[in-house]
Amino acid sequence: MRRCAVSALIALLVVAAGCDAHVPSIKQVRRLEVPRHWVGGFDVHGNASGTAESPTDILDGTLALDGRFALVLQHEILPRLAPVYTTFTVSMALYLSKDPTELEGYPGGADQFRGIFWKGRGNQDRTPSAWLTPRTNRVTFRASTTGAREVWGTTKRSIPVRRWTHIAFTLGPDRLMKLYVDGQLDSAVETVGIPVANDGPMYVGKDMTQPGIVGFVHGVSMHAHALREEDVYQQSRWSLRSVPDFDDEPETEASLLAGEVALGIENAARETFMELMDNNNTEMETTKTETTEGNEGKGENKGKNPDAKVESEEPTELKAGSHAPADPNEAAGKYAGDQFELAERIMAASLALPDDDGEAQRVARAGLAAARAAYRRSAVAGNSTARFILSTMYDAGYGSVDGRREPKRAVYHRLVAAAAGETGAQLAAGTELFTTAKGGGSGQSNSNRVGHHGARNPTATCPVALYYLFHAATRAYEDLAKPGGQSRVERLKLFEGVANQRGDHKGENDDRIAYLRQAAELGETRAMIAMGNAHYWGNFGVPRDLERALRYYERAHNHGVLSGTVGVAKMSLKGEGMSKNATKAMEYYHAAANRNSPDALNGLGYLHFYGDEVEKNLTTALSYFKRAAELGSGDGLVNAGLMVRGGMGCARNVSEAYGYFVRCAAPPMAHQSCQYNAAMIEAAGEPELGIPRDRNGRRSHATGGRGWPVDVADGRRAQGASRG
Repeated sequence: MRRCAVSALIALLVVAAGCDAHVPSIKQVRRLEVPRHWVGGFDVHGNASGTAESPTDILDGTLALDGRFALVLQHEILPRLAPVYTTFTVSMALYLSKDPTELEGYPGGADQFRGIFWKGRGNQDRTPSAWLTPRTNRVTFRASTTGAREVWGTTKRSIPVRRWTHIAFTLGPDRLMKLYVDGQLDSAVETVGIPVANDGPMYVGKDMTQPGIVGFVHGVSMHAHALREEDVYQQSRWSLRSVPDFDDEPETEASLLAGEVALGIENAARETFMELMDNNNTEMETTKTETTEGNEGKGENKGKNPDAKVESEEPTELKAGSHAPADPNEAAGKYAGDQFELAERIMAASLALPDDDGEAQRVARAGLAAARAAYRRSAVAGNSTARFILSTMYDAGYGSVDGRREPKRAVYHRLVAAAAGETGAQLAAGTELFTTAKGGGSGQSNSNRVGHHGARNPTATCPVALYYLFHAATRAYEDLAKPGGQSRVERLKLFEGVANQRGDHKGENDDRIAYLRQAAELGETRAMIAMGNAHYWGNFGVPRDLERALRYYERAHNHGVLSGTVGVAKMSLKGEGMSKNATKAMEYYHAAANRNSPDALNGLGYLHFYGDEVEKNLTTALSYFKRAAELGSGDGLVNAGLMVRGGMGCARNVSEAYGYFVRCAAPPMAHQSCQYNAAMIEAAGEPELGIPRDRNGRRSHATGGRGWPVDVADGRRAQGASRG
């Protein structure tokens, strides 16, 4: 009945607008009290290029941003906008974590436009786009037309800080661009010329030239038509009911930052400054003493009072910046590090207390509360690892006197840590969204989930999950690519209650090490390689000693062992255990390659790819990588795949590259770099090449999860924390 009454009222206003020239074109209507989770679709609005099947919810879930990154949505998955006479609606919930005055240290600071969303291929595209204006939180919304590269408007009010706000940007057939804030019309601008669309992707957050906002975006929707005002209002009500509730944690954190943490950072800066002054004064005294001693006995001092002060001709200069206060960011980092170390010490001491002693457990609970407070101060000062640990403590109830879980606060800290690049937080956020999209769950209520409150469209959840998993996987991939970053040490999984020490960590005193060392001395080549590996990687408690490792590899090489030859070549190329010698590396690699060593072929490809001591030749490099790949080398497969995919030394061939990646990503090889690169191709999809788009992010999840064999919350439990 109420819906009919409202429809009648809307119709009455439309008729009135057509009859009375003085009725404003922007109409106000009575609001519906109960929000509904639908808005008028194609059957109501119609659109020249839209279809009834066009998607509207393009992102479902909470996207955490710190200005450095963007979630990129390809044009093909977005609603199809009319190329000319374009109409649309883009809406989302925003949460700005920082006031413009608090953006020091973030990309661009407050002096640049900060991206909310932008769709386009180049700087000439604007339809549709929105940014926060410099030094304010006002929204500028823009579109391109046949008469201008961009037509823009700016909101009258600023988006509030530390509160969820819904914005909607519409452009209708009347060529009026409108920006709504929390369902209320804030600004309207008439376009100059005919609105035109583009076929570029949509960036949510950072775009190609401007940093992004610092905060969260939740539930992005896009329509190929302009929603009616009452529908925008209803959409805002529904959206603001679905956003995560942070239980006032951001406000509490802001107060802590302005108070106790600010004082701690100030004290850290003062301590750093005093240390600089003390060091400088010590150097000045040393210089003065040396100058005095140097002048003794000089002719110009003869006959003068020996007790008189002797000064140098030029005053000693202080080091640059020694009079200046410590850098605020350095002081914050020092304070955050000190608080993190304090928290770790308290945590370790608390977890070491006996479980069967009631008084000890009471002390342990108090200790966990103190540790949580220190982690919190460290997190507020900028330590993302402390923030992730803090999120797990809130989620599990550690540090609470009564063991009460605080999932809303946990969600906030997990999202902020994910935005800052904390791999564990990104993996946790992506995994939970991925599980939700697949129809699973953690058994928690929707309000406890990581920025996801009852998915209406699992397909729209996957891009957010992939965003987190992509960044976690990329970090793992980059760490793996660092020299020495490869995971070769034993994988140990700690369980609560483990009391027996492993027998293979006795180092030099281990009977097996003694046997291998003796066997190597007697000429056993396998023992030489085993001892070389032990000293190279530091396995079995043996200290890492590259010089000793090199000696074992050289002895194995002299005995004709292929892996010894490759070991010497690799260490010569890297300068490990000796000075870098690419010529020697080339000699040993060729010797091993002539015996069909895939590692040697891969090494030769590396030398020719970078032109180290040899002429750079991508074609030759690729031929070596392909030969290594044919022999089953995981590194050869990934290197060949990367070159073929990039068109280096050959024509670009994504399908062939994908074949290399899939081959080494599969068990038993399970090469992490191959998993990562296969995941990137699958995430984008190449339908014309027979590579379907994978929205599930299975490979990203596997890659990002390397090094995280135990759930973090379980890991904390495994340390013996008890609320009993």
